[in-house]
Amino acid sequence: MNKLTETDVKKQIKDCLYSVGALPVSIWQGLMSRKGTSDILVCYQGKFVAIEVKRPGWKPPGRNAKSYKHYYQQKEFIDEVQAAGGIGFFTTSVEEVVERLDLQVELYPLFNMEHKKT
Repeated sequence: MNKLTETDVKKQIKDCLYSVGALPVSIWQGLMSRKGTSDILVCYQGKFVAIEVKRPGWKPPGRNAKSYKHYYQQKEFIDEVQAAGGIGFFTTSVEEVVERLDLQVELYPLFNMEHKKT
């Protein structure tokens, strides 16, 4: 059975975004990073987009879960992006990104293409 990982989904999303002329940037989280910053920050058609990528099948944790604090920080960042006029959301698939951003792209055979990094 072929299960996609969060890393696989991130790569698909970035490849898709490159294919429509967007500029996706992955953020490495470290000690000096802002807690909760989304996995992929994007400039697309003059819009700021924050995408928090989760593995397929992911559901938000309950308040008593160990991962709740981290989820809350991510949600807080997305809420701030939206309050500032940007677009921010959690996703578990490239298909959802295409839908949320209303991208005009055929996903297949997109994943057989290489994107250019400039």
